[in-house]
Amino acid sequence: GTFIVCGIVMWGIGIPIAAMMTSMNTWLASMAGSGKVALGAILGGMTAFDMGGPINKVATLFAQTQVDTQPWLMGGVGIAICTPPLGMALATFLSPKKYTKDEKEAGKAAAIMGLIGISEGAIPFAAADPMRVLPAIVAGGVVGNIVGFLMNCINHAPWGGWIVLPVVEGKFGYILGTILGALTTALIVNTLKPIAPETLEEEMEELNYEGVVDEGEADVLAITSCPSGVAHTFLAAKALEKTAAKMGVRIKVETQGANGIVNRITQKDIENAKVVIFAHDVAIKEPQRFKNIKTLDVKTKVAIQDPKKLIEESLKI
Repeated sequence: GTFIVCGIVMWGIGIPIAAMMTSMNTWLASMAGSGKVALGAILGGMTAFDMGGPINKVATLFAQTQVDTQPWLMGGVGIAICTPPLGMALATFLSPKKYTKDEKEAGKAAAIMGLIGISEGAIPFAAADPMRVLPAIVAGGVVGNIVGFLMNCINHAPWGGWIVLPVVEGKFGYILGTILGALTTALIVNTLKPIAPETLEEEMEELNYEGVVDEGEADVLAITSCPSGVAHTFLAAKALEKTAAKMGVRIKVETQGANGIVNRITQKDIENAKVVIFAHDVAIKEPQRFKNIKTLDVKTKVAIQDPKKLIEESLKI
């Protein structure tokens, strides 16, 4: 098995990867005279992008091999190395509801890894949610690297994180760059991420809000349904009931889940209500009941993530 894998790396993917890394290194060398902001943005983005992967290695090796002649390069890159894990650790601290228990534990480990210059601490977050995490950590790496360059930080060690502070000249700028880069990552990723379903489920268990069950007493009606008929069906229902209770809106929610239709909406309900919300990912059962009432059609995730806005919109129809 080892022989086969080594053969594939050496004679298969190794050759094109080596050629790519060589060309990228040549490109970076040609950019060296283009100014600190442009070079800092490129090196910072590359360093943060794949958290220890080949693109990261090109950027870090470019700076590491010149640490004796141009140590200011490692001053910025050393910051960009640690901003992905530190940024994600900070993100879990600032908005804990947007992360699962496992992610919050990973955030603690990421903080330690970031401080000792190990970018891989952010990998669990990127693997779980690449579309939101990758842009955030790249932006953080860019900000941190540029600040390091502009503050004339000099790092005499071919490494990153705060573990190299004893051999850094311009420690204030180095620390400031790290903080600004990590904060950039945290703010962006928390802006993009929704509340974690696990957190919503815990909240629903703690706050057992119940909607209307009697006939003809609800102002707003709703039906929730998801493919499994379990998780999102009831999460959406509870989110709507909880939010409606806080808003002072009387709502009756019918769930069409794995256990069938529960809290069925009747003709009397329809006659007395203003609108019905369809929060579903599969076809609603018996939709002909609602031909004489205004409807609002959305996915279950809309009801889970922003039920207040959904209820407000339904009342405006």
